[in-house]
Amino acid sequence: MLSGFFYMTGNMVQCDLAARACPARAAGTVFAIFMSLCNLSMLLSTALGGHIYQAAGAANKTGAFFSTLVIGAALTLCSLPIAMCLPRSILVNRETTSF
Repeated sequence: MLSGFFYMTGNMVQCDLAARACPARAAGTVFAIFMSLCNLSMLLSTALGGHIYQAAGAANKTGAFFSTLVIGAALTLCSLPIAMCLPRSILVNRETTSF
């Protein structure tokens, strides 16, 4: 249950940053590309995590879980340099206009 909460919180932060970064006239295209990349990454992470868990799980299940957890955390940490390259203008709160 908590994993779903944290996943959706991170996903909403990503969606918000993507919406702030893209120009309004390209929002539909950018959103479609963004969602397809999110879906592809979820598919690949599930498949790769399953293979890693199965390979490491032959010895013990606890080690398999922690190896999958550490690899996932390391790959998530690899996104930090990309986040640091984001312009500050999209990271600050700004007034939104109503349509």
